[in-house]
Amino acid sequence: MQPKANYLSKVIVTGGSGFIGRNTIPVLIEQGHEVIAWARSPKTADFWLQRGVRVETGDLSEISASKYERESVSTIIHLAAIVAPNSPAETFAANVDTTEKIVSGVSRWQTPPRFLFVSSLAASGPCIDEAPRREIDPCQPRSIYGQSKAAAEKMLATFADRVPISIARPPGVFGPWDRNLLALFQSVRWRINLVGISQRFRYSFVHVQDLAAGLIAVLKSGKNIIADDRNAQGIYFLADPQGVTFVDLANLIADSLGVKSPRHITVPAPICHAVAAMSQLYGKIRNQPTYLNRDK
Repeated sequence: MQPKANYLSKVIVTGGSGFIGRNTIPVLIEQGHEVIAWARSPKTADFWLQRGVRVETGDLSEISASKYERESVSTIIHLAAIVAPNSPAETFAANVDTTEKIVSGVSRWQTPPRFLFVSSLAASGPCIDEAPRREIDPCQPRSIYGQSKAAAEKMLATFADRVPISIARPPGVFGPWDRNLLALFQSVRWRINLVGISQRFRYSFVHVQDLAAGLIAVLKSGKNIIADDRNAQGIYFLADPQGVTFVDLANLIADSLGVKSPRHITVPAPICHAVAAMSQLYGKIRNQPTYLNRDK
């Protein structure tokens, strides 16, 4: 049984069965909130059903149904997204159009819920001349995924006068249930670290438990976005302040595994692009997401 909520009465978490959702929902419950985990399918719903958490499945646009308004849902954390795209159309449909359906629907509630959109650092784009990106910098996304998240942010601004919206932009996320860095852990154990293009490139990361705490902090104390705001009010980078190279990251993983530092091998750009293209083609054939693709 979940305890009764205190300051967030009832929270819907989309993407509840995903990596970030699995780490965020327990924190919400520990703090006394009633959670509705929204899962993609009955199969993925089992994770929370076995733990006594209420789970809903189906089209995400159903979240705006009047029954949730009658249940006094006060907060929606929108985590669900396509992060490993196989096609631009599919990515924009999931990350922009579905988000718009949800927020458009709840905007008609008598008291619209607090809406926390979990975007991505990719929406902002890479740093220029090694200067760290700031929330107020114009978005310059390079990837299809980043472009879709930036488009969703722009769309959400049109609802800022009707729905209290905040936006979080996490970078690369790691921690329990993460699959993206699993291959790196395995290669480090074998004492090999393949680094794409350059060993000097720096990346931002955040541990998923720190991200969960950050998301809840935004809900408690963060500001709401406003339309046409050049100061990026209500938009938050949630990242470790220190960027790392993949060499640094592999060495840290080696320390955590208790093994010697791996041999770092730089893979030339043409080989990286070729491998990514083959990986993406394999994903399309098997109709599975591929985290190593030309987009990333």
